[in-house]
This record gives sequence, structure tokens and C-alpha cells, in this order.
Amino acid sequence: MKYPTLFLLLLGIVTSYSPEELQQMYREKKIEYNMNFPRSRTDEKDHFLEFCNFANMVEKHNREDGSEWQGEINEFAMMTEAERNRYRGLNISSPLEKMKGRISVKKRKVVADLRAESDSVDYTDKLPPVKNQGYCGSCWTFGAVAPLEYQLGRKTKTITALSEQQYLDCVYESGTWDGCRGGWPGDCYDWTKQNRHMIATLEDYPYMGRDSECRKDVKSAIKGYKVKGYRMIPRSATDVFSAVSDPKIGVLVGAVGVLDTFFSYKSGIYSGSRSECKEVNHAVNIVGYGTLNGLPYWKLRNSWGPKWGEEGYMRITRGTDMCSIERYAHYPLFRKKEQETE
Repeated sequence: MKYPTLFLLLLGIVTSYSPEELQQMYREKKIEYNMNFPRSRTDEKDHFLEFCNFANMVEKHNREDGSEWQGEINEFAMMTEAERNRYRGLNISSPLEKMKGRISVKKRKVVADLRAESDSVDYTDKLPPVKNQGYCGSCWTFGAVAPLEYQLGRKTKTITALSEQQYLDCVYESGTWDGCRGGWPGDCYDWTKQNRHMIATLEDYPYMGRDSECRKDVKSAIKGYKVKGYRMIPRSATDVFSAVSDPKIGVLVGAVGVLDTFFSYKSGIYSGSRSECKEVNHAVNIVGYGTLNGLPYWKLRNSWGPKWGEEGYMRITRGTDMCSIERYAHYPLFRKKEQETE
């Protein structure tokens, strides 16, 4: 397939690469990401044009604004916008009413200033390897599971991978909603609370990447512990910072707005424009914080596999509510079964 320069310009693609370079990169990326399968001419054209836009977006950013973070031409460059949308999946609208009364009002000591150079926290070694939600809008289940994995590991001193698939199958079982079309992480904690504190291991209930029949014929991985729902954190960087710095809370669920530059993230401290980040549509985990060259950041765990970003993780600007990361943070109330107090 060959697209001359004039044809690309007529389609509104201002290219930093020659048509030959774009075609060569496209062929190489198709092989790299195992997308070298037959498509119709129309479908192939749509994917190639999306690739051109993505590639030029990355080149332009890295050339003009790449001092703080770098993008790359990754797997998402090979997808149309509709296909990329399937890698999000946070439903923020219906849970807003549920949030009332769940905001934590307990004051915690802030252990360091938001811009402290020497202070950092990183819980990544307390978690299983980064996972991949695949072509299913199930980020909300991955967002819910990581804080439970952290809490279970904190109590048992072992790292156990828990099942996103069980939440995908079971949380909205009573309705007609397909979990791959999105959900709210806090609903997972409510489901576990209402179902005898059930959450299976990943080994017992493997991830399939599609909504299926709910199974409860597996043992709970948190025997001896319970989940009493969840708690929202006030919408402030200081309160989120305080919660992450407290190892008894540690890993949080976070919500972000994701558009094209976020998909292209490779390394550094990400910052996107307000227009890019204003729609909250993806669940991640806040797993730490730090400061680099005077720039404070949150460390986020994503669910797009270890090839994306910094081995599946991202650093994002801290203290400015970048992409709404400091707005919807929450965590499970994980307790021993005989323990009732906070």
C-alpha cells in the first residue's frame, strides 16, 4: 500500500516523515505487535492514516516539548480511535451519588511537603507484575484489585495476584451491563463485602478479557480478612499525598482522563493539556510519589501491560490535579475479620 505525499496532505495529515518512512514504520510495527493479518482495503487505509497521525504527534511532541517526558510509537499507534477507546473503561457518572458520605474526614499527618526533594515512596515491589486488560474496558477491575493485592501482601508478607475476571463477571451480574463497557472500582469492594468477602486468586479465576458467567465456586484468597467497602479521599493533593505516604493505606485507586498523548507515553513526568485530560475515563493506581529535577510526581500503575510506559508504570505531575488524578482517589477498607475499628 502506497500513499503519496499529496494524498496525505489532502486528508489533513501534516507529516514530519516521508510517505516511504511512514509505510516502512507501519510494516515494522505490524510485525512487532503481531498485527500483520489481512484487512479490507478500507480498514487497512483507516489504520494506516491513524498510524500516520499518531507517529507525527509523537515526533512533534518529542521535538518541541520532550524535555519532561517522551512519547513513542507503540501498540496504540496501530489502532483506530474506536479501538483505543476499548482500553479505557471507567464509568464515573453513576457512582457520583454513592460518593456522598464516603469521603474520609480523618486527618492524617502529612509527612513531607509536596515538593520535598528527598522524600519518595514506591510500592511497586509489593505488587504482582503489571497486567494487561487487553481489548476490554475493564480498567476498573484492575484499579480495584491492586490495592487489595497490596493490603493482602502487607498482612501476609506474600505477594498474591488476585482475580480481575471475577469482578468483571460478577459485579454487574444482576443487570444487563457488560463489564467490558466500563465500571466503577468501588463497586468491586462493595461486591466483595456483600459476597462473604470473596475475591479469588488470579490462578483460580484467570483473566479472559471478556465478560462471562459469574463463578463463586472458588475459594476466597483473603480468608481471615474482610473488605468493608471503600473510602474516598478528599479532592486535594495534600490528602492524597498523606494517604499514599501512610503504608497502612499505601496503594490507591485513581482516575484519569486519557487521550492520544497519554497512549503514547514512554518515559519521564507526564503532563497533558487540560483539553486532553478533562474527561475522566480510565482507572489506574497511585503506587508512590517522588520528585525529579524539582518536578513532583505521582507514580501510577497502568493495566496496559509491561511494554507500555516505564515497564507498565507512569510518572505524572503531582500537585496540580493533572488529568484529574487527585480528584477520585479511594481505597478498600481491608481488615482482619475480628477488627472493626479504622
